[in-house]
Amino acid sequence: MTILFLHGWNSVPGGVKPTYLKDHGHEVINPALPHEDMAEAIRIAQAEFDQHRPQVVVGSSRGGAVAMNIDSGEARLVLLCPAWKKYGETRTVKLGTVILHSRADDVVPFADSEELAKNSGATLIEVGTDHRLADPEPLEMMLTACEGQGKARQLEWDKHHERIEYGIVRVARLLRPNRHFQGTPGVCRAPQVGDTGTLVYAYDLTSFAVECVNTGGTTVWLADFFAEELEFLGERTVEAGAAERDRADRP
Repeated sequence: MTILFLHGWNSVPGGVKPTYLKDHGHEVINPALPHEDMAEAIRIAQAEFDQHRPQVVVGSSRGGAVAMNIDSGEARLVLLCPAWKKYGETRTVKLGTVILHSRADDVVPFADSEELAKNSGATLIEVGTDHRLADPEPLEMMLTACEGQGKARQLEWDKHHERIEYGIVRVARLLRPNRHFQGTPGVCRAPQVGDTGTLVYAYDLTSFAVECVNTGGTTVWLADFFAEELEFLGERTVEAGAAERDRADRP
């Protein structure tokens, strides 16, 4: 996977985070961005994106603001403690964006990322113990967020047989037009706001397959959702096949 990594203010290419991504097998484009000229930093980042067409753009601190201000097409944004209130003009991010931030950050307030996530429907993950996010846990989370972009999203019934995190969710909003869904003939219908279902597969940190089953144990719909479309009502970890066993046990 090709990743465009945009460093922060007074940082330089080749730091801990881009090196971590490179060491895990990814091609990392890591240009030097001027510290005092935001417009030029955006221009350089856009030129690198246009040349290399990465699947993911990672922006750290000021680099997160730079990432928000380029046209990143279909690439996913992974933002690390983004300083969007201080730099640039963009105030929202696209669907599927993942924000990693430490509540203990003393440089960029955690509340800024809470506001950005709320306004945009982005996924905010609290991780780390400082602004740098250079410890093992946030590095691993950054890698997970990046690699989620390349995983398949098609619906396949046999995906139910993998070990997954089950949770009860409610459909809070519908953001994806022409959503593909499937279910049992005769009862199958499209998902609606207010429906509840079971999270049966996590493709990555931001997208899930959810199954809605009626009281008779029949699948009404199975469909893919972004995290921002769902309200999580409860969680439980189960082994593969538990959903099938649950349905079989129903009278």
